Amino acid sequence: MTIARGLIIKIIFVFGLVYALMSVYQANKIKNKNDYFKEMKW
Repeated sequence: MTIARGLIIKIIFVFGLVYALMSVYQANKIKNKNDYFKEMKW
């Protein structure tokens, strides 16, 4: 039972990490596409 629980926690962690990386990639893509955001200093 503990092995299954550990695997579930690891799978959730990996999916969260992948989702966060995809969100950062999409935010950078939107930022570079829009002229208003290009002028802003980040």
